[in-house]
Amino acid sequence: MQHSLDEFLASVELRAFQLARMRLGNSEDAHDVVQDGMERFVAHYAGRPREEWSRLFYGIVHNRVRDYQRHSQVRQRWQQAPAFADDEPGREDLIERAPAPSSSRPEEWLSNASGIEALVAALEDMPERQREAVTLRIIQGMDVSETAAAMKCSAGSVKTHLSRALAKLREVLGAHR
Repeated sequence: MQHSLDEFLASVELRAFQLARMRLGNSEDAHDVVQDGMERFVAHYAGRPREEWSRLFYGIVHNRVRDYQRHSQVRQRWQQAPAFADDEPGREDLIERAPAPSSSRPEEWLSNASGIEALVAALEDMPERQREAVTLRIIQGMDVSETAAAMKCSAGSVKTHLSRALAKLREVLGAHR
């Protein structure tokens, strides 16, 4: 049993990491989420039938990513609180330090941006459920029923979220074809 469990975890580790990294935007956070997901899977579901492992594991990773995103939002609120009063000496102006855009015209910037950057930006701007549907169905290659189980919704909802997401991607990425 242990050998089979080790093989399963080795087979899903890279895909789970890629999924978490895409949704979190940070490799270190993604590693933490996947590691925690594996620990939780082993602790709670290792005794379940092997056919259920993939669905259960990706469901755990999905939930851990959402938990991490929620906690990150709380941390950001605290970190964004001003550390200095506006009139205090030594206060940094972060806007002045930010690099200038390479072009002041948006159409030039879009034509120079790579397709992958545009895709990542488009995914980040999507509602969470649509982004989940794209990452699980298209990027991770799950079927509709696996995606529905991971997202904890119906297969019809998965299809709706995916359809709306793909329409938005076609609209946003039309210039990058």
